[in-house]
Amino acid sequence: MDKENPLEQNKTSKKQVNFLKYTSMATQMGMTIGLFIFVGLKLDAWLETKVLFVLIGSLSGVGLSLYHFIRQAISDNES
Repeated sequence: MDKENPLEQNKTSKKQVNFLKYTSMATQMGMTIGLFIFVGLKLDAWLETKVLFVLIGSLSGVGLSLYHFIRQAISDNES
């Protein structure tokens, strides 16, 4: 049997954890932005405006997502 070095297993495990962590962060960012755009579309339809709330929603979603991503990256870097 070919056994891996415990250090190699730890590196592989850490890579997998990082991959899953950042993949979930990207998914969360996409869903947040999509939700804000959806709400903007519904508000535009309800208030009969053209693209005002879609723009506000998309920019707010991007801003909130970036804020959360940077905050989480800093807290991960500190630990």
